[in-house]
Amino acid sequence: MAHSSLASVYVPADPSNFTYGRTKPIRCITIHHMAGVMTAAACGGIFQRVGRNGSSHYGIGVNGEIGVYVEEENTAWTNSNWDSNCESITIETSNSSTGGDWPVSDASYNSLIRLVADIAKRRGLGKLIPGDNLTWHSLIASTYCPGDYLRARISDIADKANAINYPGPTPTPTSDFMVGDEVRPINLVDYNGTPLVSYHDSYIISSLSGDRAVLTTSGVVWAALNTNNLEMVNPAPRPSSVEWKDVPTTIAYINGETSLINLDDESVVKKLSGEFIYVQESKDGNYVRTSYSREHNQNYGVTKSALLTKEEYDNLNKPVIEVPVIEWKDVEPTTKHIIKTTNLINLETNEVVKELNGNFTYVQVSADGKYARTEYSKNKGLPYGVLLEALDDNLEPSEPSSGDTTEDPKPTPFPGKNTEPQIPGSSNSESSESILKQILEAITAFFTWIQSIFKKG
Repeated sequence: MAHSSLASVYVPADPSNFTYGRTKPIRCITIHHMAGVMTAAACGGIFQRVGRNGSSHYGIGVNGEIGVYVEEENTAWTNSNWDSNCESITIETSNSSTGGDWPVSDASYNSLIRLVADIAKRRGLGKLIPGDNLTWHSLIASTYCPGDYLRARISDIADKANAINYPGPTPTPTSDFMVGDEVRPINLVDYNGTPLVSYHDSYIISSLSGDRAVLTTSGVVWAALNTNNLEMVNPAPRPSSVEWKDVPTTIAYINGETSLINLDDESVVKKLSGEFIYVQESKDGNYVRTSYSREHNQNYGVTKSALLTKEEYDNLNKPVIEVPVIEWKDVEPTTKHIIKTTNLINLETNEVVKELNGNFTYVQVSADGKYARTEYSKNKGLPYGVLLEALDDNLEPSEPSSGDTTEDPKPTPFPGKNTEPQIPGSSNSESSESILKQILEAITAFFTWIQSIFKKG
């Protein structure tokens, strides 16, 4: 059995998911992604399911651990292409999060580079060339695998793996071309000077290492050319000049209207208003952008200072309530009877303060002649009043005078504490001897009554 000594996890795939032996020599390494956040052991568990009809030689977990599932001398079913399966060693790589460009962790990425270098060295593949002896799933089949994150770094993986196997200076780009550019050959010779025949007007750069560009058409490699022999047809989107960082999903609000800006050229994309939901913020903190812009790699943002919280937005947009200004004019103190129970009203809020009955004494009336208020409300500046139409001139002496009783009520004196006892028919001017005599007579009468009860019993 042959596999890399870098592997620390061994989860053999079920025989129903791979082919023993090979029909072609190993000539390349193919990179895949797991389309999920997984450990190497978890990925291997999938290939142990009977009838899964899929497998891989290796898997790299989210923490960078390397697992082996199919020995290298056997054919894993990974590339959606039998001929490609027969001549490649395949590697599944865990993502660090799902969706978007399907990123991988630094630990997984570094393990991938080390594993690629180890396989290339042991199998005598020579220097790795993207699109030649280092391939990726979407180069072979119609699929999104291995995602934009790894696909954009194939040249970097090749360069760093080559640096491990062939120490020396790493080639640096010598042109303004980048992966994804649509280009046209202007000199039909390959990178080694061999004449070429072109069957298409333009090609796509699938990988770039220094001045060496690998060109493809419909996902199929055509040739590798020197970038000096290429001219641009349609450039791929360039990396953003703005760095973004993820933030918790935030619902904000635009007061009025603001602009969605293309931060690459500072042009206005469109006008926005109302609710705005963002998931990223520029590293300088000046702009925010939506999940749509992030997923489509659009450098569109809104100025963060133009956004409000829900509370701020509601405060700015709630209706203004005008508090009526009540004008009062003094009158001679007047007492009238409340015809029925009526309400003392807060004239600014139209709320009931309390119910009133009996007689009502007021010292002011409103300028419109509708309300009357007491001296207490006047002195305290309270907007409390009673409807004048609820008052009548016919006073009821038996009823206590009723008014604005927002003052603390006066306690009723309790007989026997700091007061003289009050006996019906007596007054405070009577002598203490007379009062005492009446008390004694009352006590005697009480005991006489008690004795009569006992006698009857």
